Amino acid sequence: MTAGGALLAGGVFSALLIQRRRQFRRRPAGRTIASTPPVLIEVEKAVVSHGRPGLARAGFLDAALRSLSAATAAVPDGRLPDVVAVRHGAGQLNLRLAAPHPGPVAAPWTADESGLWWSVSTEQELPVGDANAGGFLAPLPTLAAVGTDADGYVWLLDLERAGAIALTGDPARCLDLARFLAAELSVNTWSDHLSVTIVGFGDELVGLNPARLRQSLGLNGAAATLTVDAVEAVDACTSSGMDVRSGRVRDVCADTFMPHVLMVAPHLADDSVRLADLLQVVATHPGRAAMAIILAGDSALSGQASLVMHVSKVGRLIVPELGLDLRANQLTPDEGLGISQMLAHAAAAADEPMPVAAGDHPWQAYCDAAGSLLPEHTLPRSDVGEWPEPFGEAATTSLLPLADQSYQDAAATTAGDLATLAPRVPAGLRPAVEAADPTLDADVAAWLDPDSDLPRLTLLGPVQLRAHGELEKNRVGFYTEIVAYLATRENGATLAQFETAFNLAPTRARSDIRIARNWLGVNPRTGRKHLPDALKSTSGQARGIGVYELEDVLVDADLFRRLRVRGQARGADGISDLALALSLVAGPPFDQLRSGGYEWLTEGARIDHHLVCAIADVAHVVTTHSLAAGDVERARAAAEIAQLAAPYEEIPRLDLVAVREAEGHLEEAEGYLRDEVCNRSDDDGAPEDLSERTQAILRRREWLSQAG
Repeated sequence: MTAGGALLAGGVFSALLIQRRRQFRRRPAGRTIASTPPVLIEVEKAVVSHGRPGLARAGFLDAALRSLSAATAAVPDGRLPDVVAVRHGAGQLNLRLAAPHPGPVAAPWTADESGLWWSVSTEQELPVGDANAGGFLAPLPTLAAVGTDADGYVWLLDLERAGAIALTGDPARCLDLARFLAAELSVNTWSDHLSVTIVGFGDELVGLNPARLRQSLGLNGAAATLTVDAVEAVDACTSSGMDVRSGRVRDVCADTFMPHVLMVAPHLADDSVRLADLLQVVATHPGRAAMAIILAGDSALSGQASLVMHVSKVGRLIVPELGLDLRANQLTPDEGLGISQMLAHAAAAADEPMPVAAGDHPWQAYCDAAGSLLPEHTLPRSDVGEWPEPFGEAATTSLLPLADQSYQDAAATTAGDLATLAPRVPAGLRPAVEAADPTLDADVAAWLDPDSDLPRLTLLGPVQLRAHGELEKNRVGFYTEIVAYLATRENGATLAQFETAFNLAPTRARSDIRIARNWLGVNPRTGRKHLPDALKSTSGQARGIGVYELEDVLVDADLFRRLRVRGQARGADGISDLALALSLVAGPPFDQLRSGGYEWLTEGARIDHHLVCAIADVAHVVTTHSLAAGDVERARAAAEIAQLAAPYEEIPRLDLVAVREAEGHLEEAEGYLRDEVCNRSDDDGAPEDLSERTQAILRRREWLSQAG
């Protein structure tokens, strides 16, 4: 991915996250969301690597802009400052104004002596955040990143204020910049009330967000329609006495002030009379047409543009009006297509069966990647009194041994959930599974012991390694990632695999392995290093090649799955194992990752996704059991852990409705159900249709009987 594409990853990550939320939301119990096709893994790698820090920057920018709206709307006859550009970097967000603002500086912003720069620290607490962002319109929906300066600052221009923009210079580079801007506008959170029309290029981008981005085959028709919209906006400005920015913030003239961006390939611009008319309207009424036009290359109409930006063959962007010389943001057609396909896949892909556990530990022979018993070790669930021969009731067991109706009446579950998550298990399986993992209790005790001398790696929450060796304090994140990588390789990793995963040269790779080995220290159980020499590891000796493999490093994700499979094999006696597994969870799996790292997490089996599903399913079993048993406190604890670790799953949300009802908080339960399930929107748009599972539960429990 190009540098520009990497910057875009912050916005794309937001869009992909929304699609992932939808996938998790509708996931049936016992299954996992669809994995990324191999052809798109490189795209997702870039999103994971660059998207998390980009997402944080984008989130702050969105909150800062909406805070500006809030401050403006709170003042009678308030007007927005005349923002030309935004500069983001070095812990600051700076607004570049065309002229000093006549009104007061909106807190928490501060102005410099010239009055042309407003600034706010990215550490500043803002008036608008996630909880109330939906109440304030984004004031600059056409704000888009055009490039990065020599000091690493990202520059964004308000395209609407510029009006008509001509990109001149290298034809391919001009189109790559226009393609980037179109893609960014289609996914930026602060561009939620914006429409983009592209003509003559960019057909690969439409899948990014068809609700916001469209391609037109006819320039004259598109320009004619947009001219009507621009004239309506100008008339609305005249009648209201406001410019479109201030009218938008003050919610004047409804959606008339919601802007449109038209992007045109140069080979089409020269012969369009309608485009010339639209350019005339925009030029005659600056700041009042709610319109931006980008001529994506040299054309006869470039002279009518109010802002000219030159893109060189080497990718430099020169903006003379602002004195800027930037590295231009670029998105190639192949990159645009890959990103669009990735988002389309996440939106449309069906759920998948949980894969079988891939390791060679004896306990893994009995379970899938989420720690659930494999179907060949279970029997179909039957209601009480229907235990078929040759298995009698005494010869089988289940985590949820009561009749289905008992659980459906008490909890937010279905017969399908019960059949999948609590099948019958032959009683003879329990000793076999327990024998396959004889050190489980000792390992759990060591994990819980604050004075344990074994290294402990946390993956069920913010990733963290507690080890007893020595390491420079400012390198913890990178070497924690190395240990996390090795801990998730079921049969270790060769030097070549490690080099590829971290993009390292052989000499550097060996040095980093040595540092990680010293940090992990000596294994008190064996007297060897926790990360043995590659030729001396268990897998290395078995395969006769060098394999790096951890030894006796405790990993909470492994303990979780080990407890789950043993608990399920124990049947009704296994709920305590599941509750203990939930106690290991501290947040979403693989949370707070090192910026720019963990690209390897996207390759092969998505352990992060599997763990989210595992936690939600285990918590649902514990919650269901506890509600049927009248233990509401334990039910709430389990459901809250699931919501913490899997905040986008619908299963924990419905569990919390059942908990509230069991506590006697009927109005609270109904309000939560309406707000967090029925009217929930992951992208601030209209609520999506409820899943079949959710509708079935609402009907059975007679919750909001009109729903579904």
